[in-house]
Amino acid sequence: MLVLAASVAVALLGAEAARMQSLEVGGLPLPTLWAPAGVLVAALFLTSGRRAAAATLVGAAALAGLLVWRFGWAIGMAAGVAVIQAAEAWGVTWLAHRFTGGDFSVHRARDVGLFIGVVAAASLAGALAVGLWLSVAAPALPIREAWMAWGMSDVTGILLAAPFLIALGSSEKPILSTKLLARTIEIGVLAVMAVVAGYGVFGGGFPAAISTPAFCLPVFLWASFRFGAGGTSAVLLVVASIGISYTLQGRGPFAMPGATPAAWLIRTQGTSSMAVISFMLLGSLVAERRRALIERAELVARLQAALTELRVLQGMIPICAWCHKIRDDAGDWHKLEAYVETNSAATFSHGICPSCTAAYPALQQGPRT
Repeated sequence: MLVLAASVAVALLGAEAARMQSLEVGGLPLPTLWAPAGVLVAALFLTSGRRAAAATLVGAAALAGLLVWRFGWAIGMAAGVAVIQAAEAWGVTWLAHRFTGGDFSVHRARDVGLFIGVVAAASLAGALAVGLWLSVAAPALPIREAWMAWGMSDVTGILLAAPFLIALGSSEKPILSTKLLARTIEIGVLAVMAVVAGYGVFGGGFPAAISTPAFCLPVFLWASFRFGAGGTSAVLLVVASIGISYTLQGRGPFAMPGATPAAWLIRTQGTSSMAVISFMLLGSLVAERRRALIERAELVARLQAALTELRVLQGMIPICAWCHKIRDDAGDWHKLEAYVETNSAATFSHGICPSCTAAYPALQQGPRT
């Protein structure tokens, strides 16, 4: 239920943010950060079989509905784009699972790197198909501009939204050792800091001298070291949404004088994409390292417990030459059997060896009645 609620929230908020940040190309408003595509990819990662097919149908219908409702697209145009997006999401999921043997994890750097490559390739191919479809549905729309605008919006939206939802719905244990309350407070503080950093750098909240994207780095590093790739993508989604919104208003470091809004947007989207790739990889490396250290500590604890239970007799043992009793450290004498059983995991069973049987014929007669 938590994943479903988060998915709906990301899809609706992402669609609303994309509408507010839309850029007209050939008279058609196009989203600039299409987070609902990331929600569909995450839904397919977290489901399988009939549920995945149902999630695809529901997701495609939701994408078409959002394009019609929030962007004013024609139903046929929106439906065609939604079908292409559904096929793209299937391709991303299938390739990622195939190359990872069905064991994909956002906490492994190799899997995250593979996911980034697959998303980039699928998004570019999907954007080309979308551009061709839109050029048919809207002949006034330039194919090249539509392909570039939709491709950057699509790849950024998937990379920023999908890892967070996949991590949220994963069955893996959290990598943090803090308690739930402390972790919740930390997440809240991090979210506030992300909003402050986004507004300060792109909205003019900071002095002009320090209104550069570099001042967002502490927030990104915090998310990477503490919450892995999933938490990093969520923080970057917040900052990127704020950054794109203010950039299209002509504010922030990417709104360069003399350049067009489309050029501003490409700079913002490109920087966001590079940031999410870099910090997601960093977050996955940190999570992988932390998990390895935790597993090592657990293994050492188990070995120490096993060594504690395994007691080995060693050194010089004082033994009586006549009765074979053994003296302990306190100076007390004990039977050989009792001493060994007390100081080791061995036990004794008594019998008569063949030599003693031959030396003492009475032992062969058996017990007396």
